Amino acid sequence: MEQTDKEKLYALIETWEASNITIASKMMKSDKDLALAVEKRYKRLIQSLGGASLRILAKLPQKWEKLKNYVKISVIANWPQGCPFITKELMLNGKLSVNSWRESRYTNQIERFYLNNIAPLKEVTAFHLAHQQLKELPTTIGKLPKLEILNLEDNKLTALPASIGELKTLKVLNLSQNYGLKTLPAMEKLLCLEELDLTYTDIATLPESFFELPNIKKVVTLQSELDRDTAMIRRLMEAFPNATIVSNAKEAITLEEASDEEEYKGKETIKINEFNLNTLPASLFKADVVKELTIDCYNLKELPDQFDQLTTLEKLHLKIGNNIQALPLSITKLKNLRFLYVEGFGIKSLPSRLSDLENLTHLELENTAIEELPTTLSELQKLHTLIIKRGKLQGISAIIGGLKNLQKLFFKNISLPKDATFPIDASLQHLTALEEVEIEVRGGKMTETLLQLPKTLKKLSFKIARPKADQVPALKLDLGKVLNHFNQVTNLSLEGVDLSTNTVAITPHTALTTLGIYYCYLPQLPDSMHHLEALTEFSLFSSKLEDLPQSLYGCKQLRWLRFTNTAFETIPEGIEQLEALTHLIFERSNISALPHGIFELKNLKELRLGDCPLFSDQKFKAKIKRKIKGLKVTKDW
Repeated sequence: MEQTDKEKLYALIETWEASNITIASKMMKSDKDLALAVEKRYKRLIQSLGGASLRILAKLPQKWEKLKNYVKISVIANWPQGCPFITKELMLNGKLSVNSWRESRYTNQIERFYLNNIAPLKEVTAFHLAHQQLKELPTTIGKLPKLEILNLEDNKLTALPASIGELKTLKVLNLSQNYGLKTLPAMEKLLCLEELDLTYTDIATLPESFFELPNIKKVVTLQSELDRDTAMIRRLMEAFPNATIVSNAKEAITLEEASDEEEYKGKETIKINEFNLNTLPASLFKADVVKELTIDCYNLKELPDQFDQLTTLEKLHLKIGNNIQALPLSITKLKNLRFLYVEGFGIKSLPSRLSDLENLTHLELENTAIEELPTTLSELQKLHTLIIKRGKLQGISAIIGGLKNLQKLFFKNISLPKDATFPIDASLQHLTALEEVEIEVRGGKMTETLLQLPKTLKKLSFKIARPKADQVPALKLDLGKVLNHFNQVTNLSLEGVDLSTNTVAITPHTALTTLGIYYCYLPQLPDSMHHLEALTEFSLFSSKLEDLPQSLYGCKQLRWLRFTNTAFETIPEGIEQLEALTHLIFERSNISALPHGIFELKNLKELRLGDCPLFSDQKFKAKIKRKIKGLKVTKDW
C-alpha cells in the first residue's frame, strides 16, 4: 500500500504542474515517512535548481530552455531514477556573438562537462553542444541508445571518444569548426548515418569503414583538409553517387578531368586559379601561343616536368602552396622567359640550371623555404629586378655581386636569426646599374649596411623592426653620412633607426626630392637641412623631435611637410620662406601656435592639425581661412 502511495505522489509531482504539486504536498503532510521518502527522491534535483521546496519543480518542462547550461548539466546529474526526462532534444549550445572587428565572444559556456548519469537521457534523440569550445567529450556521450543527431559545431576537439562509433541510431554528426580535429573513430556500426559535416576540420582522410555505410545522403567537406584532396573527394562521389557531396574541390576535379586538348590553344594569357586543384590539366601543355601563364593553385601536389613544351612563354607566375619542394628542370628550358615569380612555402631550392634562362629580366621569390640561391644565378646577365619576400638570405651578396645589370633589388620582410648579420657587403658597390633598393628586415645584427651599397642609387628604402615604446632603436646611422654617400638618390625612406648622432653635416644635395623618416629616434634635425635643395616632400613620423631648425626653411622647393608625434609647441619664425608649400601637417603633436608668416603661404591647400591644441583655436582657423583662400583646415585624413 505504501508503494502505491509513493507512485501516486511521483505521478502527481512529475506532471510538473503547480496544482498537482500542491496536492502532493498536502498528502505528504499526513504521512511523515512518506514525506521523507519523497523528499529524498527530489532533494538534489530541487537543490540543482536553486530551490528549497517542491514548488521549484512546477512547470519544469516550460522552464527548461531558459535555464543556464551549467544548471541543465546539474539537473541531468541529479535527475530522479526511473523518471522520464523532460525532453528528447537536449540543447546545450553556447552563445556566440561576433563584433564588427570579427572578434568572437562566447557566453553560456559549460566549464566542466560530465555526463556520469546518462540514465535520464536514454530517450534523447538529439544532442546539441555547439559553440561550447570544449576540448574533450565524456565517453558516456557515445552510450545514448536512441541518439539520432549529435551537433558538436564550433568546439576545440582534437579527438573523439571511440564510443561515438557505438551510436547505432545516429543519423547526423556535425563536427564543423573543430579546427584541430584530425581523425574519426571506427564507423562500421553507424549504419543509420545519413549526414556528416567536416567543415573547417583538420581531417584529411576517412576510415575505410565509412565508405561501406549504406545510408549516407550528405557529406560536407568545405575548408577541411579532406577538401584539399581531389582523389578523396572523387572517391566520395563514386562511393555515394546519390548523396550530396558539398565540396569546393568539385571544380578542381572537373578541371583535372578535362579532356579537351584544344582548351588552351590560341590563348596568349592563361590563368588557372583553383585552390583545391591537385594536378594540372594535361591540356595546359598543349598551349601553342601562350605568353603569360599564372598558376595560382595552393594545393597542387606536383608540377609536371613539361614546361619546355610552352616554347612561347614569357611570363610565369607560380603560387603553389607547400606541397612542392622543387621546380621542374623543364622551366630552365624556356628560352623566351623574361619574368618568373615563385611563391611556395615548400620550395627549398631552385634548379642549378637557372642560368639557362638567358632572357630572364625579373625574378621574384615570396614565402619560400629556399636557404641558398644557386651560384649560377650570377650568370643571368639580363636580370634587372630581384625581389625576395619573407625568405632567407644566406651567402647572397657574392651571387648578387655578379649581376652587372641589376637595377632593382628588394628584400621585403626578411627575418634573420638573432646572431646573423644582414648579408650585404662591399661586393655590391660596383653594381653601377642599380637604381632602386628596398630592405625590410627583422632580427639579426645590423651595421652601417647601407653604406656598402653603390652611391648611384636613385631610390632607397631601409626598414628594420620598430622599437618598442620609449626604446631607442639598436642600429645607429648618421643622417648626414647617409645623404652624402647617396648623393644621387631622389627618394629616401628610413624606418626604425637611431639617427640622433648628427656629426656629419649634409653637403649640397641636388637630387633628393622625397625624404621619409618613420619610427626613428631623431630628437634634433641637422642644421644643414637647407642643403637639400631639391626636397619637395618631407615626412617625419614618430621621431620625438624636440624643435624645428630654421635651416629647414632653406628648402625652398618644399610642397609637403608632415610631422607626427613631435615634442615642440611652436615653430620658428620664417615659415613664409616656404612659398611652394601646399600641405602642412602636424599630427598628434603639441602645436599650440604658428608664426605670423603662416598667413603668407598663398599656395597652402591643406593645414592638418590632428590631435593638436591649435585645432581648437577657432579664431586662428577663421583668420587663416580668410587670409588663404580655398585652404582646408582638417583634423584627420
